[in-house]
Amino acid sequence: QEHFYLEGQAALALPGEGDEMHVISSTQHPTEIQHKVAHALNVPMHAVRVECRRMGGGFGGKESQG
Repeated sequence: QEHFYLEGQAALALPGEGDEMHVISSTQHPTEIQHKVAHALNVPMHAVRVECRRMGGGFGGKESQG
């Protein structure tokens, strides 16, 4: 059975000045996304800013996203 939640699974990455990256994601783990994006881009974690909206319960459905 699939999980059902109102929030969609989506992400948007917007490059900033220099090595900076702004990521908007529907994740329950913004720090993990920050770490993975920084690793993929070979930049320090502080160069990646992750924003996620307040969201309801994912009940495990978004655990594997990222």
